[in-house]
Amino acid sequence: MKVDRCLIDAIETDRLQQAMLLGVVHLQNSAGMRVVIEGVERLEQRQTLLNLGCRLGQGFLFSKPIQAEQLDQLLKAAGRICSRPPEQGRANPPQRGTDRLRIMLPRRATAADCGHPHR
Repeated sequence: MKVDRCLIDAIETDRLQQAMLLGVVHLQNSAGMRVVIEGVERLEQRQTLLNLGCRLGQGFLFSKPIQAEQLDQLLKAAGRICSRPPEQGRANPPQRGTDRLRIMLPRRATAADCGHPHR
C-alpha cells in the first residue's frame, strides 16, 4: 500500500494528517501489510513519520528520480544488491524498534533479502 504525498505535506503540525497516518499504521500492523509513504522531502517529516511508526518511505529526501541503471550502480556501490532473488509474494514487515525510515526499493533485492543489516 502506498500513501500519497498529499497526506503528509503538513504531517509535522497537522493533527488530522497524524491521526490518519496512525490509522494506516494500525491497519498495516493488523493486516501484515507493508505501507510506503510517498513524498518524504524534509527531515522533520521523516522524524514525525518515524514517531508515528512509519518505516518505509520514498521521496526527494532520500534521492531524486534516477534511471534503473543508476539505481543498480548506486546500490552495488553501497553493498545493497545481492545475487539471490527475493521469494515471490514474500512480505517483509518492518522490524519493530528500528529507528530509521528505509528507502523503498524496487522489489528485486533488498538488504533484508541478502542478510545485510539495515543501514
